[in-house]
Amino acid sequence: MLSNNVTPKKTNLFQKITLIILGIFLCCLFLEIVMRLGGFIIISAQEYRNSIIMKQKGTYRIMCLGESTTETGPNPYPSQLEEILNNRNIGFRFSVINKGLSAISTTYIVEHLEENLDTVKPDMVITMMGINDYSAHIPWNTVSFGHRQNFIQSLRVYKLMRLLWLQIVAKAKEAGMNLYVKTNKHDKATQTTINPIPVFLTEGECVRLGHEYFSEARYVESEEMFLKALELNPTNYDASLGLAINYDTQNRFAVAEATFKKTIELDPTNVSGYLTLARRYVELGKHKETEELIKKAFALNLQNVELNWRLGWAYKMQGKDKLAKEQFMKVTESLRPQENDPMGVDKTYGRLATLYKGIGKYEAADEYYNKASKARIEYYDPLTYRNYFKVKEILDRRKIKFVCVQYPMRSAEPLKKMFNGDSEIIFVDNERIFKDALNKEDYKEYFFDNFGGDFGHCTAKGNRLLAENIANIIVKEYFRK
Repeated sequence: MLSNNVTPKKTNLFQKITLIILGIFLCCLFLEIVMRLGGFIIISAQEYRNSIIMKQKGTYRIMCLGESTTETGPNPYPSQLEEILNNRNIGFRFSVINKGLSAISTTYIVEHLEENLDTVKPDMVITMMGINDYSAHIPWNTVSFGHRQNFIQSLRVYKLMRLLWLQIVAKAKEAGMNLYVKTNKHDKATQTTINPIPVFLTEGECVRLGHEYFSEARYVESEEMFLKALELNPTNYDASLGLAINYDTQNRFAVAEATFKKTIELDPTNVSGYLTLARRYVELGKHKETEELIKKAFALNLQNVELNWRLGWAYKMQGKDKLAKEQFMKVTESLRPQENDPMGVDKTYGRLATLYKGIGKYEAADEYYNKASKARIEYYDPLTYRNYFKVKEILDRRKIKFVCVQYPMRSAEPLKKMFNGDSEIIFVDNERIFKDALNKEDYKEYFFDNFGGDFGHCTAKGNRLLAENIANIIVKEYFRK
């Protein structure tokens, strides 16, 4: 007799694993949908509250971050941006705070971002940064999975898990500190948060610390270290040059100039002193002094491409166009970009483009402008890359609008590529608007030097053009006016 009992089919291990994975996937999908929907509602509510607050306060605060191209120059672009935005009569007042600082890198900007945000409390942050970063440039196709934001990293669920992990790590570190205190190992605990300065320093250590403090904009400590090094060895060229640059950055130019000249006397065959002082003379508009200084270097047979370039620029800014063209021709003949230049061939291409334009060879200028743009699309600075993402991460956490401004004469495409065209970021392209302006007027109308290769520090007119372009894009893309 046949049994009516049917043996239930056993679920094998593969099916169990599949069901578990499917369950986790559906759970994550549900969480992602809920979090994105919640995020949309929160952002919409936040924007509505912001509009109410702005109407009540009557002020919208914008903080500008960057290096000397933001901080200094005749009538810097942040002050002109404030004036332009307020003249638009959008419905509330704008307050634009200039937090640019000369000679800093993106690392310094990131390290002081939280502090600046706490002080200024901005509604929007504008960055124009990266020109002072000097790590080796590498191809975009070598961007690691860990650094470049991909589809998985853009998921809200991923960000939630990452946040939880960071909280666990932070708690673990805190527990470690408490353990040190409880076991009376105070010294070890202190060392996790403080880098003590050694009491006894060698000459070399003083110079190293001087440069380190300078890179962190700790100018007083930097000055002390360079002076200490010179006390140990009055003929230390590196310490003397570092001290001169330190004074100059603090706008103490009289003592800086004297220190630069003393540095040159220490080693008249070293071009660094001549070039650094010449660069500063150019920034101050002291072109006659630049010419005289470089001719002294030439008298010592210090033939150098950079010196030739500086002399040509001094001629140009004094209206000595024929001499400038002759000098620029010498530079174009000797300046040869290295395709594998680890510090970025784009700057050399940009400089050649400016040179050829200056001597009337417009086809060659366009060729090198295009080569410079191509190099920036194909290569990137990993230090700049990481710090841009750190800025965005901090601003996202605080719900502050992020505006990425590209330098004059340059396309914003590398910035867009960096962030995969993130629609939450406002990108400002300054390539076409400045190239059009330079097709109509001379370079020196908009820039008073050429430190960036294809651009330099802006004149008041250049800063005006920069500010107007930023204002137009902000008003159009964010305020929808």
